[in-house]
Amino acid sequence: MTKGGLFVNFLSIIAPTGALISGIVITQAAEAREQQRQIYNIEVQPLGNALRIVSKTHNLQIVADARLLAKRKSPRLTGFYTVEEATESLLQGTGLQAEISDTTIVIRSSAETTADSSTVSGTDDHDITVTGSRIRGAPASRPVVVLNQDEMRDRGLNDLGELVRSLPQNFNGGQNPGITFGAASGNQNFTSGSGLNLRGLGPDATLTLLNGHRVAYDGPSQSIDISAIPISAVDRLEIVPDGSSALYGSDAVAGVANVILKRDFDGFDARARIGGTSDGGGFQQQYSLVGGKRWTGGGFLAAADVSRNEAISASDRNITATLPTDTMLYPQMKALNLLVSGHQSIGVTAEFSIDAYYNRRKSLTVSAYDLPNFLADGTTIDSDQDSYSVGPRIAFELANAWQVTIEGVRSESSVKADTEYFFAGDSIGLYPTSYSTDYNSVEAHAEGPLLSLPGGKIRAAAGFGYRSVGLQGLTLSIIGSTTTVNSDYRGRRDTAYGYGELFFPFFGLLNSQPGLRRLDLTLAGRIERDDESGAVLTPKVGVNYSPVPNLLIQGSWGRSFKQPTLYQLLTPASAVIARATSFSAAYPSTATVLMRNGGNPTLDPERATTWSASAHLQLPALPGAQISVSYYNIRYKGRVTSPLGTQSGALSNPSYRELVTLSPTTDDINTVIAGLTGPLRNNSGRPYDPTSFVAIFDNRFHNLARFVADGIDVSATLPFDLGTFGRLTANGSASYISSRQKAFAESPSVEQAGFANSPPHWRGTGAFTWERGSLAITGVGNVIGGITHRSSGTEIGGMTTFDLTMRYRSTEPEGEPGFEASLSILNIANRMPRRIPVSAFYYPPYDSTNYSIQGRYIGLTIGKHW
Repeated sequence: MTKGGLFVNFLSIIAPTGALISGIVITQAAEAREQQRQIYNIEVQPLGNALRIVSKTHNLQIVADARLLAKRKSPRLTGFYTVEEATESLLQGTGLQAEISDTTIVIRSSAETTADSSTVSGTDDHDITVTGSRIRGAPASRPVVVLNQDEMRDRGLNDLGELVRSLPQNFNGGQNPGITFGAASGNQNFTSGSGLNLRGLGPDATLTLLNGHRVAYDGPSQSIDISAIPISAVDRLEIVPDGSSALYGSDAVAGVANVILKRDFDGFDARARIGGTSDGGGFQQQYSLVGGKRWTGGGFLAAADVSRNEAISASDRNITATLPTDTMLYPQMKALNLLVSGHQSIGVTAEFSIDAYYNRRKSLTVSAYDLPNFLADGTTIDSDQDSYSVGPRIAFELANAWQVTIEGVRSESSVKADTEYFFAGDSIGLYPTSYSTDYNSVEAHAEGPLLSLPGGKIRAAAGFGYRSVGLQGLTLSIIGSTTTVNSDYRGRRDTAYGYGELFFPFFGLLNSQPGLRRLDLTLAGRIERDDESGAVLTPKVGVNYSPVPNLLIQGSWGRSFKQPTLYQLLTPASAVIARATSFSAAYPSTATVLMRNGGNPTLDPERATTWSASAHLQLPALPGAQISVSYYNIRYKGRVTSPLGTQSGALSNPSYRELVTLSPTTDDINTVIAGLTGPLRNNSGRPYDPTSFVAIFDNRFHNLARFVADGIDVSATLPFDLGTFGRLTANGSASYISSRQKAFAESPSVEQAGFANSPPHWRGTGAFTWERGSLAITGVGNVIGGITHRSSGTEIGGMTTFDLTMRYRSTEPEGEPGFEASLSILNIANRMPRRIPVSAFYYPPYDSTNYSIQGRYIGLTIGKHW
């Protein structure tokens, strides 16, 4: 929780009734203030000045210790507010609370808050919303990870992809430009984008939102390229690492992430960054420009970001010096990101807002199979991706303190990739592939107060909507002058849904008792229906309980689900003839395996049951200090995946028993080949011979019987006021995961976490930021635990890196930012991944899903605001 968030939760409960916090009294004067909304247009300025404007506007006195307000800035505040709403917005995240009577506003340090508050400003300044709840003022029942733009830049992070890869709760497998060929199935990155993969459940099991709404999926995978959003337009990223289908529907199994854009921006901000690695390769350029204008009742923001990254080749790193030098460990990329966002009040009761973005990314990846210093044998993948999203929204404030919102989204993403194969220096085949996904939705939502309880008002939210997701895929092969259509498929899923949420504040500031400082309950449920799976119902229950000051206990239980992706259902059935020696050394060099791949139209929805328990402790002796500990448990049934992780040992692995047909007959072989709707490829290097097959491996998408994961998240924040020597803030977080998977009900349970190409058991990060005046210095330590190579049993050591960023920001006389410069040195000691055994000499000998090959990186950024 952010500082001051717990009290803001209480204020958002009692604000609609204008409760007077003076014992347990609600006066008529406070009720009258509920209807006294005043227009505000407060610029960013010292917090004390902004609070005085509020008090004078409502003809109230303000009482505050000047030391509490020193060095604090107010956020931008525009629109119509009651005194409670205006004060809440200005104090958000400060660790301060307001007690408002009919004559006075008293500002105090909050003893009821925790620094992990999940209540933060939403996309509207006057809406106190939560990622993890649809109700204004209702807290999430699970800790919310919140990182704002300044924290990202203080750590030397320059796009949202870098940010999510640094989070301990995230697994870097799935969609990640650093993943090389030779990684396990499902971890190869096709578009060079960056997707969230919370708890390692897959990038399609984490729902990513932009300003609270969905956007089109990224290519064939059901994930979102979060790096397509310019960081210069981002206010913060909020992540709830908990099953959230009851609120957000399909895909939110591992959790939900919400990229929240800046509400307003006035002026222009230009930045330029260059950087590179000390061992060679990976040179980066990034240029961004943000411009905006605020006016009474509205505002507009536009951002542009252009970047270019050079490749890191095998010859650039000692660990890969024996590989073909053309091999790219990190792709060559260039990207253009554009974004606009705006809002405008319509009268005194309505506001229209819209956000839109466009992204284009081009990337090139080379995988070489021979040792000369040129591409003799190998593959190139030249990818071009375009995506856009437009999301209009209109919100109405009703007289009874209810808000009604209607919003829609139109979004598309298309990927075109040319895969070309070379042999003896000559092209032997070009395979163009294209994927196009689209997303369309409309939703109506209502939220507001119901009945009164002693602890505050019951609040409710309800909504219904419709969304449509489409996919088109085409794969060609061009060999010589012959063009063949290998696959051509398309499909659409139309989903209707409805949801509801209730918030019950049984105990709070109005009626707290010993042992019951706070107790609230949240109930939520959602139903979704489509023609494939029928209706799916997902409930959720959340509890927040504070027995004594400075201690908050949270708990949640719920069910989540994920529909099979259209790609998993529709992609044509294909097959590959492979060498049996790549599966097991026990077979002769002449033996082959027939491996079935492709879609499976019989797939069912994935279903999960999740629960968590958390405790948050604030340390009164150190204002703003807090410690948070959470336990989570995920039971995931029917998970859809291509079962094969790595070929090595697959024919004898008990997890794959039901997928393997040993010593197949000729009829078995012919039946598989006759059922193909896609290509049959012979990668064995030998002529087709049906008598050489020793096994058939069914690697189509399947609903696996069970996946179980549990673990612990720990975080802490310790701020220190050093007086004339500035301010020091220490932040740390760590995550432990244990996971097991059963391919089928009869299969033995196989450990997943702690092995190559799966999440390590431990990840952690810690940062120290020292600030004095315009200077901030941040040191960061990152720890990624060790793993075990499954087939060989080799223990692979973890990786610990240290980063340092020095950031200088001048301030103009009116308090606005001016010139900025920062120098970042990431991975100061130039740590490299440990070696792992590989099944082919041309595979990079490290686990690219967990460990970065970048090495020491030095970057310089300069910026100017005017």
